[in-house]
Amino acid sequence: MEARVTNHRSRISDENMNPDNPPRMAECRTLTTNEARAAGPIVRKFEAKDVEQVLSLAQKYTSWDATPTREDIEGFRYVNPEFFFVAEFNKRIVGFVYGRESNPPAEVLDKWKSRKVASVETLAVDEDCRRHGIATSLLTALFTEFKRNEVDLVTLSVPAGEKAARKMYGKMGFELRAQFLWKRLAS
Repeated sequence: MEARVTNHRSRISDENMNPDNPPRMAECRTLTTNEARAAGPIVRKFEAKDVEQVLSLAQKYTSWDATPTREDIEGFRYVNPEFFFVAEFNKRIVGFVYGRESNPPAEVLDKWKSRKVASVETLAVDEDCRRHGIATSLLTALFTEFKRNEVDLVTLSVPAGEKAARKMYGKMGFELRAQFLWKRLAS
């Protein structure tokens, strides 16, 4: 699937949309996948005005060990702005993805048969807007930018309980490389 990426304001072309009364995000739920691709969310680079909406999504839907902060989101923008994308639907941010380049030692790159590595750091899509290809479009845009930067291997971590996410990543060609385990020790 090819992501529609733009560097300017939303290009949603629904002539019947009333700009004074935009549909609620829950309306994503009523779209078919083809409608979502045709008239729905567009993927574009993150802009400073997106901070609050992205922060809200991050706080609701990301699986970080600590609650995301405004500083985290702004940090993404300053560290690797070229790898920070949002999905916008009816002037609302309904998803985002952030990636970054990794710098493993040359020995690791050789073992991985890779020249340049990047990672998907975080991805979130509003739960009312899932299963319409938004996450795939966000990742496609991110991977396109990674390729422009000569990245040839992408890594990510996903919580074990996120079965739908693991399934989507599998469909996109990700392979299980390792498992992160933990054991709590009694004090």
